Amino acid sequence: MLKVLVVDDAQDKLRRVLNCLLTVPGCSADAIDNARDGVEARRLLREKQYDLLVLDIALPERPNELPAPDGGIRLLEEVFERDVYNRPRDIVGLTAFPDIRETAGRRFAEDLWLVIQYEPESDRWEEQLRRRVRHIVLAKRGAGRFLSTDATCVLLRRYRSRNFRRC
Repeated sequence: MLKVLVVDDAQDKLRRVLNCLLTVPGCSADAIDNARDGVEARRLLREKQYDLLVLDIALPERPNELPAPDGGIRLLEEVFERDVYNRPRDIVGLTAFPDIRETAGRRFAEDLWLVIQYEPESDRWEEQLRRRVRHIVLAKRGAGRFLSTDATCVLLRRYRSRNFRRC
């Protein structure tokens, strides 16, 4: 099961992101958490391990504050600098502002992460997010099969069973 944290302060955008995620097989509502600000996101990232973080770039630090254009970037920097946080395995940035996307895109590209341009009147961003999530789900499933098969072969070799030398 894919564990996802969605961090976004805009109610409509958050709803659309959650609906988009739920259309991907292997992604279920009980495995998706959401946070509306940096403080709440930090708390969840200390408590749980996530496969995917979908992060609004323009994010308020606290409830009832205005979004900072780089609030998501600052959150991300802190998560990767301090050992108190569980680092997500994959990160997708999301912003409705083209100028913020350009700035954040350069920072995200340094770590080979993706920033998607959110456009309320389009579903292009939804398809990009769906494809990314599908890839993560399939990669996670494939890794599980490989590891379990590999682990089985290691155990069988230890016992030197004649029937399993092909592993």
